[in-house]
Amino acid sequence: MAQMQGTSAGFALPLALMGGFGLLLGSLALQSVGLAARQQTVGMLRLRQAEDRLASAAHRLVDTISRRHGCLLALPLASWPTAGSACAGPADLSGLLERQGPQGRQRLIDWQPGPPGAGGEREAELLLEAEAPAASVTPGEPSRRAAFALNLVGQPPRPGDLRGLGLRGVTP
Repeated sequence: MAQMQGTSAGFALPLALMGGFGLLLGSLALQSVGLAARQQTVGMLRLRQAEDRLASAAHRLVDTISRRHGCLLALPLASWPTAGSACAGPADLSGLLERQGPQGRQRLIDWQPGPPGAGGEREAELLLEAEAPAASVTPGEPSRRAAFALNLVGQPPRPGDLRGLGLRGVTP
């Protein structure tokens, strides 16, 4: 009987060690899953913040153009320096094309009004690029681009509904 106790006692330590290692590996796996979920949440939050920055910049840009430089609404971006000079000078145009503010730097990449529709409505598409403000930029975070559609109504055109068409990539 004394022999049996000595033999069975030899299995308790390895079994306890295996149980401990199993618990350690399980807890490490749970921690890594939690960290991965947190990283994904942070990434989605940054993406939503970029979308919000771009939407806000688009609204501010359309507001500025419609209030101060209404003749530009019906012109494609390439025509702004020539045909748009009647309502916007070179300094005004450069201010519309690129802005620096508390929300970061925004740049107008493209503005393309479509042909007039049956009811006199037309749709313009604009492409904006925005960088996050310097205070919130994480190292290596790229500038983001988004497209927006703007309904232009009446003659002369006035802005109507502005809706996002989604992100269009990043600038490395």
